[in-house]
Amino acid sequence: MKFSKALTSGFQHSRRSLRVVLLLYGINFLLAVPFALAFRSALIAGFGDSMSVEALVKDSDATAFSDFMKFHGPRISSLFREVMWLTLLYMLVNTLTGGGVISSLNETQPFLLSKFLENCGKFFARLLRLFVILAVVLALFGLIWFFVVGFIFAMVTSDASFEKPVAIWFFVTVAVFLFPIMLLIMAGDYAKIAAVVNDETRMWKAFWRSLKFVFKNFFSTVALQISILLVLATAVVLYWLIEGQIGMTSGVTILVAFLIQQASVAFKIGTRVWTFAGELALYKNVSAVQEKLDFAEPPVAALPPAQTAFAAVDEVKPATKRIRRPTRKSVARRALGKKAKR
Repeated sequence: MKFSKALTSGFQHSRRSLRVVLLLYGINFLLAVPFALAFRSALIAGFGDSMSVEALVKDSDATAFSDFMKFHGPRISSLFREVMWLTLLYMLVNTLTGGGVISSLNETQPFLLSKFLENCGKFFARLLRLFVILAVVLALFGLIWFFVVGFIFAMVTSDASFEKPVAIWFFVTVAVFLFPIMLLIMAGDYAKIAAVVNDETRMWKAFWRSLKFVFKNFFSTVALQISILLVLATAVVLYWLIEGQIGMTSGVTILVAFLIQQASVAFKIGTRVWTFAGELALYKNVSAVQEKLDFAEPPVAALPPAQTAFAAVDEVKPATKRIRRPTRKSVARRALGKKAKR
């Protein structure tokens, strides 16, 4: 299957899975609300009626941010720690809902909340093990690859005398660093799909097979991923442009900005479901083709042109002798012959 076909098939399937997108949005919203309220109370308790927050909102330049961090750095650091814990919780919730999302995309029946929750619990332990495996692999590979790419970047830019070549090499280095990381994350997605579709329980083996699947179908898998990432990047740029034009200076503009932000969150969740649907379509199609090739009957060798089936039988006949059963007359003749000789 070409990546374009998987892309369109995944988009159509994700569009029909609007309930899944809304459910995931609701879960993310419920996770974000308590943290937002805690963040607001911490800001009020820490900053009070200080005008630094308002100045930062109106004039979000480097000077305002530097002054803001100078006076309120410790409070912001404590809030960042809360963000780290929330990020970990968000990853665990995504791991919990991953089995339900892929199962819903894999089934042809209408969406049922009870079935979704059942599949979430069924595959949670497997996907949690996969999450730990992927985290360890990303940490080890990322650390080694960071030093390798950093060494190459230092060697290339050591003799650079202009800022422009250094900046170009910096972006090239970042792309080179992130590309293998993207491949590992893609392998993790296909391992999740294998766990649900094939009912795989050995997650390390599933991850290794999925990594080989990504490299074996390199163009299709990478092109599918990059196409969706380009759509997401375009949406993010549009969001920044629209938000920059609003300017959160009044209650109405803050409300409009909030609605646009929530629409952006829903779109990001939709692209994630779209990614799973496209990867699922590509995985099932490639697996079906491979299964047909594995179970196909071996080709039968054709006979030479001058030889036919009847000719082959005729050649075999002279080599075989017909065994005749002796009759009574032949036995009697043999006995008389023996008496006459005596």
